[in-house]
Amino acid sequence: MTFYMYRATSDEGYPIEDVNAANLPGILQYLHDEVVTTCPRKYHITKVRRLKVTMYNTEDLYQIPPHTQFGPYMEFERGRCTVPGCSEYWRRFGYVVGCQNQDTSIARYVNGVWYSLPGRCPSRAFFHKSEFCFSHEPGGHCADPNGNRDCTWNIEEAGEVRMDEFEGLNDFNNQCKEGDVGYDPTKDTGTITNFWQHKQDPWKCSQREAMLRSLFERRAPVPPLEEPQCDRWP
Repeated sequence: MTFYMYRATSDEGYPIEDVNAANLPGILQYLHDEVVTTCPRKYHITKVRRLKVTMYNTEDLYQIPPHTQFGPYMEFERGRCTVPGCSEYWRRFGYVVGCQNQDTSIARYVNGVWYSLPGRCPSRAFFHKSEFCFSHEPGGHCADPNGNRDCTWNIEEAGEVRMDEFEGLNDFNNQCKEGDVGYDPTKDTGTITNFWQHKQDPWKCSQREAMLRSLFERRAPVPPLEEPQCDRWP
């Protein structure tokens, strides 16, 4: 299946493997809850990238009842899987893409989903990976996914939206002063903008989602793709 995922990143370039990505409401929940609450934004995030993902998880996974397309969600931190037992799981089923439905109590973005994309050497952080590890832990990224244990997903860049444009701000990361935030959870609004106010209002959250979707459509028009259901196992 082929569908879109989204990543919030800085302007520094890192490989998109051994990472987590989300659908549109999922990435907005992350931005709202963690990224826009600091000056500068968390991890110096400057943009949201859209990724066209082709996924073909393994038959070994699908044959286990209840016959799901997705494996469990695996959390990555700096390129390393932090979930106990993730290596054993991948040895059993291959390097499958995982998913996790999001809890709307955090913010009222409906149907948020997060995904895990196991790449090469997922047992080690980005700057500690090695050629030896690459050969023993090949991951699932490949040019043409075919359902083999080491060939389950591929990505193509499909546009990006700058955070400053989305929020209506001007170079926030470099110009914000101490105490400036896009969103203050104690006040349910920002100190320099009201863009993120009403975190628990489904209508306001849906408006932000529609706005971000529209910006992507204008910046980089692409064909719409059906979003899959997160039917993770177990």
